Amino acid sequence: MVSLKFSSEGAKTFRDITSVKSTYADTDMKKRLAIVLDDRVIIAPLVQSQISDGNAVIEGLNSIEEAKEVSILVGSGNLPVDLASFNKRVLSPTLGRDIINSSLWAGVAGIVIIMIYMVVFYKKMGIVADIALLYNAVLLFGMISLTGSILTLPGIAGIVLTIGMTVDGNVLIFERIKEELRLGKTPENSIDSAFSKVVWTIFDANLTTILAGLVLFYFGTGTVKGFAVTLIIGVVGAMFTNIVVSRTVLTGMAGSLKPHRYVEVETEGRDAR
Repeated sequence: MVSLKFSSEGAKTFRDITSVKSTYADTDMKKRLAIVLDDRVIIAPLVQSQISDGNAVIEGLNSIEEAKEVSILVGSGNLPVDLASFNKRVLSPTLGRDIINSSLWAGVAGIVIIMIYMVVFYKKMGIVADIALLYNAVLLFGMISLTGSILTLPGIAGIVLTIGMTVDGNVLIFERIKEELRLGKTPENSIDSAFSKVVWTIFDANLTTILAGLVLFYFGTGTVKGFAVTLIIGVVGAMFTNIVVSRTVLTGMAGSLKPHRYVEVETEGRDAR
């Protein structure tokens, strides 16, 4: 059972409610009285007679656990003290904003350095790599905006990583094109041959990364999922830009690529290339 004790004001109100003359009670005093907390009925005991002394007992509970639960819920409804504010502090997101800004600037600096390196080392083909890199960045941010994903610090790290992977695929393509040009093939044939040999290598390498990203997204939580989302989107974009965008641009500028041919030169007693 659970025993209840009312204050003087509560005892008077409870006496009136359980009175025979009350509209809540029948003439034979067989009426249930629901105890409600937060619009939910906790229990509805049966009123046997008028309760006028301010003490009541709820009987017929099934176990001691149920009695404890009813006791706690009934007691939690009594909050005689109002909340008062003694101290107030406001925390601004300055630190988080500074960290995000620093990370964004680091990512931009990394992109610029990579673009300069590709132009210096690969000349015209480096410009193609930069176009593919920027195209992938636009695709990545567009997909993040479309899906409504939140850009977190690990997400920024995933973006920087996929940018490096975009350039990595172009490096494989460019080195294979240079090898084909050294064999004396025309630029058009060199491009076709290079892509036919490299495309599956790029696909396999990116597929394993996508699978790792899916595992991170499925088993990870919070910021880990943010990294996985940007990684997966960026890798898919890198494959598209490497295989489609880079090939389209290279084919359009094939005429400006000079083939490297071996030249036979007669020397004393031997041939040299």
